[in-house]
Amino acid sequence: MNLWLREPLTDEITQVPGLGAHYKDHLMQVPADLQKIGGEEPITTPYQLIGKYLMMKGQGVGCVDQANRFILWLKARGIKSGRNSVTEAIAEKCNLMVPGIYQKELFMK
Repeated sequence: MNLWLREPLTDEITQVPGLGAHYKDHLMQVPADLQKIGGEEPITTPYQLIGKYLMMKGQGVGCVDQANRFILWLKARGIKSGRNSVTEAIAEKCNLMVPGIYQKELFMK
């Protein structure tokens, strides 16, 4: 995780801790049920994944609810394991850019 937080982003989605090649394919394909409701695009880079995480932050949405929304979205995209790790990695990276968007201590209870 420390390396992920220190290194610059690349275009490779597998750079995100917890996302291997198998899940890369899941993010690149939009499931049929999500295609029906629209608004979903293939996710191919960490930038897009960070963007999706930030979209979960609506008015009045705290960091725990934001993380839970992101976890549910990952599940809908076919990510079956490691969702908490991926969410933490993205949240920690975002917190470097937007201080206060993630409060780790709220998740340690």
